[in-house]
Amino acid sequence: MSLSESRILELALEHLEQQKRQIDEEIDELRTMLNKHGIRRRGRSAKSENQGEAPPAKLGRKPRRQMTDEQKQAISERMKQRWAERRAVRE
Repeated sequence: MSLSESRILELALEHLEQQKRQIDEEIDELRTMLNKHGIRRRGRSAKSENQGEAPPAKLGRKPRRQMTDEQKQAISERMKQRWAERRAVRE
């Protein structure tokens, strides 16, 4: 590759990067306008909006309860009894 070709590629890259910066600025302006009007985006929020922030806590959700071994055993025995009753009805 000659010197002029590499220079052309460098200039093209600089131009594209400048266009990308302008587009990113316009996107940020539009998002700001949407936020002012109370319009929310659907789906996940953009990475740039959540950088450095903790994920939002789910409000109103109770933590899961853990079953003890005795409770698990009791459920197991009841299910075995129910299935035995079903098998007996079929026969």
